[in-house]
Amino acid sequence: MIPKSHHSLVNKNIERAVVAVQTVIGLGRVVRERKVVPMKYPLPEFVVIHKDPSVLKDVESLEDFVREGLNVRKVTLSQDRELYGVEMRAEPNYPILGKKAGAKVKAITEKFRGMSNTDVEKLLLKGEGESPLTVIDDVPIEFEDIHIVYRVAEQMQYETTAEQGFVVLLDYIADTSLKDEGLIHEITSRVQKLRKEAKLIPTDDITIYYSVEPQTSEIARVASEQRGKIEVILRKSFFPLSNLENKNDSKVVITRKLPVRDGEIEFVITRNA
Repeated sequence: MIPKSHHSLVNKNIERAVVAVQTVIGLGRVVRERKVVPMKYPLPEFVVIHKDPSVLKDVESLEDFVREGLNVRKVTLSQDRELYGVEMRAEPNYPILGKKAGAKVKAITEKFRGMSNTDVEKLLLKGEGESPLTVIDDVPIEFEDIHIVYRVAEQMQYETTAEQGFVVLLDYIADTSLKDEGLIHEITSRVQKLRKEAKLIPTDDITIYYSVEPQTSEIARVASEQRGKIEVILRKSFFPLSNLENKNDSKVVITRKLPVRDGEIEFVITRNA
């Protein structure tokens, strides 16, 4: 028997907040992909800008999902684009404007691109209740004829994109500690895959040994300096391979050499009993 839905029980506020959060997470992932920053690497800050405070309140109510969904340390909500140096530029929507303007589209494009940030602001304000927005070379310009492109003019650590009234900025420049977290994840994820390949279970009493080449690589530095954190994540001992007397010992479960970022790690997993 198929259960009946009760629309009276649907919480519209939660639905609205979920849609908003899905939108900003989607935009954040677009920016990550554009800057080629894998999700496994944490980043310092994600800024969400929207002129409607109620929309920002919705995002705030599910902020933890945004932080986890984008692997960022901080989520900042704001109504102030100027605070972050975000400027707007008008670009033609060629598929629509081209049909309407014909040969005039090139001249109209030049006039679009000559608009200042203030000009674009005024155009959008008119768009809320006026049609056409403006007339250029005797061609009426509607909202559907233009694309609004956002760019960060001053603060170069941010990459930006926009959609559905949201402007988002991602601080994609990670400091050393955040980069190290990403490299730790690279190491531990490979160990976990090896454990799975060897059909080991979490309760198996094992030790993981490692060796990195070149020793001057960042991954070698992290394996050495962050060994304690790696052991906490793996819940197993993680020692340099030089501590293992005999790699051919019968207690060796699996051995692999794997590329990791700027180096190659040899992993050897042994049983302790």
